[in-house]
Amino acid sequence: MEGRECYQRLPLLLLAIFLPSVAEGRQMCLSCQFQTAAKPVGPECVDSPWNWTMGNVRARCPFKCALQFTKDIEKEEFTFAYRGCTALGDTRKDGCVEASGVMDCYFTCVDRDYCNNWNAQDFVDSGLPSIHFPPLASLFLALVAVTAAGFFW
Repeated sequence: MEGRECYQRLPLLLLAIFLPSVAEGRQMCLSCQFQTAAKPVGPECVDSPWNWTMGNVRARCPFKCALQFTKDIEKEEFTFAYRGCTALGDTRKDGCVEASGVMDCYFTCVDRDYCNNWNAQDFVDSGLPSIHFPPLASLFLALVAVTAAGFFW
């Protein structure tokens, strides 16, 4: 019976070890911004975020990574790009919306570090990145739950 008790406590031990880091949900995201003005600032944020020279391109985000682009459809130019962290309670839907000659696209992810590294034009052309895996934290918790259920039945 002692061996069975050990196995029954294993999922709880794993949860105690890994849940704090999973619950934090912190991951690394690309962080940069581009906006057209009299003189465009930070244009590499659109398609080459790793080459951004306006500050640190890496950010540790407490929630999700975000990716947002605005494109003037008539001029076929990006007028705004943002890569960074979402805010607590952000309820925007992923996808692209076209209105008044402007395409506005937004995407969030928690898949892996630097998951907001999509090329702007590819993103706008597809409407959404084609690969969006469930968060690793959810897969881990599901595995622990299934394992725990097996030990208690």
